[in-house]
Amino acid sequence: MPKLRIGEFNAKVENRLNRLSKLQQVRFAWMCAVRALPLLCYKKSFAFWGRQSQIHLRAVFYAHDICMAHVCNIELGVDAMFVAANAAADAAYIAYATANAVAYATDAAANAAIAAADVVDIVDAADADAIIAADAADAATNAVKAANACALDIQNIILEDLHIIASSGFSSQFNNDTTIYGAYWRNFIDALNANGCAYWAKHYTALFANNFTPNKKELTLRLAIPNAIRAEGAAAIAKEMERLAKQKLVQTKEARIILLGTKGAGKTSLATKLHDPEASMPRKSKSTPGVDTSKLDLIPGETTHLWDFGGHVIAQAAHKCFMSAECVYVLVIDGRTEQQLDIDEHRKWLATVKTYSQGGAKVFVFVNKTDRHHLPMPESKLIDEFPNLIEGFYYINIKKDKPALQEFKNDLKNHIETTLVRNVPAQYFKIKEELEQQFKEHNKDVLTEAEVEAISSAFEHANDKQDVLSYFNTLGVALRYDNVPGIVLNPSWISNGIYTIINQMQNDENITIHKDDIAKLFKGKKDAWRYDVEKCELLYTLMQKYELAFEMSRTTPNTLFVPSIRRNKPTKLSAPKPEEETLVCKFNFSITLADNIFPIYIHRHHECLEKINGHYIFRHDGMSLKAGKTYAMVTKDTREIEITVWGENPSALINQLHASLTNLLQEYHIKCEKEEVKLPEFFIATDAICQMYKDGTKKIGKSKVADVIKKYMFIENLINIKNLKIAGLANFDASASLFSRK
Repeated sequence: MPKLRIGEFNAKVENRLNRLSKLQQVRFAWMCAVRALPLLCYKKSFAFWGRQSQIHLRAVFYAHDICMAHVCNIELGVDAMFVAANAAADAAYIAYATANAVAYATDAAANAAIAAADVVDIVDAADADAIIAADAADAATNAVKAANACALDIQNIILEDLHIIASSGFSSQFNNDTTIYGAYWRNFIDALNANGCAYWAKHYTALFANNFTPNKKELTLRLAIPNAIRAEGAAAIAKEMERLAKQKLVQTKEARIILLGTKGAGKTSLATKLHDPEASMPRKSKSTPGVDTSKLDLIPGETTHLWDFGGHVIAQAAHKCFMSAECVYVLVIDGRTEQQLDIDEHRKWLATVKTYSQGGAKVFVFVNKTDRHHLPMPESKLIDEFPNLIEGFYYINIKKDKPALQEFKNDLKNHIETTLVRNVPAQYFKIKEELEQQFKEHNKDVLTEAEVEAISSAFEHANDKQDVLSYFNTLGVALRYDNVPGIVLNPSWISNGIYTIINQMQNDENITIHKDDIAKLFKGKKDAWRYDVEKCELLYTLMQKYELAFEMSRTTPNTLFVPSIRRNKPTKLSAPKPEEETLVCKFNFSITLADNIFPIYIHRHHECLEKINGHYIFRHDGMSLKAGKTYAMVTKDTREIEITVWGENPSALINQLHASLTNLLQEYHIKCEKEEVKLPEFFIATDAICQMYKDGTKKIGKSKVADVIKKYMFIENLINIKNLKIAGLANFDASASLFSRK
């Protein structure tokens, strides 16, 4: 058959697809994506993706899996499917700069995932078949474009695939000859092996050899891999699959549900009714000071851990220590009075979940309403602000609406059963039981590395031990942190300890506490025996490790400063005099910032906090810094952080602060919507300055472009990222800190 032009090919394929079922359309889209896959390596490596190659490879492979999951009748959430498609599309976008064949092959994977997602998302739409047919035709077209870029022709092969799927599904023999790719196939397999992806090399080799018949058991295992491992990239998934293949696994649907919301919203009432719909409502005066934990009978034969987080503003600073991507979040909102429906406050909770779950969790928004009415929620607006985060909105009277509560419980159950299934070693349950016995029956709140080693000795491999401990961390069974190696903590001990400290400090509006005073906070309490001097010293250390507090060891030793404490009379920050020249950089965000992000930024710069009349100048939303004879004022608003610098060397200092904040935002997966710098006449976006430099523009207002870049040296880095070289300008070394003190 003569080769068709791309437009003609696309039209022909789409016309044929319109006569097929949705399942056949998705199967074909997946086949096209797999056909294009070996062309990812037409340059003999994955170097075109730079340091993110593992992440982008994972995106492509996951898009394939999402599509095949639909074909294999494995139920997935539509949001997860679109997230996978978007990740693959992002990988394609980056590849277009240097590798067209790779970009087309990656786009084919994105098209396949979109086809599968659309089947679920628009199932009732009148034109659903036509839309999915167009998605699948795009996958075919991109596969052909990828081959064309490599001087290969696979048009007829793809048309034959379409004919086979239309006539006999997967029962006939496809053309699975890998020699049609020439050297590209070998390059692809070799590059996978060289990049820690031997599992993937075997997987795709077997897929071709087995006539493109998917291994449903392996696919199910891959889809159940935790997001934390998936986030590390394709090699981490490969390593996990190789580990799972060597051991006996059992499936568990154990999960943790976390209730969030402001004080008095009804979290404790909801927790009570989830346990027992017939139970009496708790007293109105009862409010959770920190976190209450319990076990919920939700899924037969499985344990569901229920954590009720306190809604006090100061307690929110510590919540990050106990949140995870693999949890289910319920944001409880008091919809009974206008005063309680503070949308900005609820945005902060959503931002907190997004930040500390690394965008991998789901939030059920539960509005506690009266009999007669509920106040309106801007659902569409919140969904737009927090895409892929909100699972649904529920308007329920906790006290009286038993049927609606049961429906809500069923939705929680279904979500866990479809998205949080985990394959764990058979020894998992025995080790969990032993850990819980140590905590509850033997009164052990802190287990040493040796004690944990003895409990987990049933595991043959060190990775298995670490993976299970990480899973315990996710579930809240036992807590461990990478920055505090060698110990495993009883969740009730660490959460009660930290919340007791910061709640008391907030009540007193005291930003400091001496190490010797921590143990005194627990005196007279029923569990005071758990907080002796030695344990309180550990709490002192842990609060610093968690970036909840810092110590000014040179001037105020053995004293913790807690930057998240709010005071009725906030500290006045130092500001430049009107005649002083300043450099100003603004970070603007499209969503509300979590309240506890800025205190972490303060923590990371506490060594250079300015000190006036014996007091360090900072508050929960601002700080003043001093480096030699250079000064800075940094402030945070709901959706903005502004850095103002003046003095002897403002350029170096603002670039240091910019680099530090950029790193913090990247660490917590927070996207800056727009970044601006101040010129004498106005603020201007840094992207606009980069474009002006690219276009050869000499002046911005009254300022020379080159002079602006010399002042704000981080703009030079942005231009260099865009592969534009700047002659005669020194590169800024973000590692050379102005804050070091001799």
